[in-house]
Amino acid sequence: MIRREAWQQVGSLDEGFFMYFEELDWCRRCREADWEIHYLPAAEILHHEGKSSEQVVTARTIRFQRSKIRYFASTMARAGRR
Repeated sequence: MIRREAWQQVGSLDEGFFMYFEELDWCRRCREADWEIHYLPAAEILHHEGKSSEQVVTARTIRFQRSKIRYFASTMARAGRR
């Protein structure tokens, strides 16, 4: 969940990420814009679909690593350290 004002300020999730690290990027952008991030460990989400990442383990691993590289490359570029 995100406040409308925060979403309008920082924008939506980056669609350049495929399934991994997009929420980490979003939280970082919110934090950089001085919004607070709260973790609610008691919150639960029930997902009724797919489990698509379990079907092709190799593809999942590749996508995860690509997203990780994309995320860390973007944070290093923002810090001015390429």
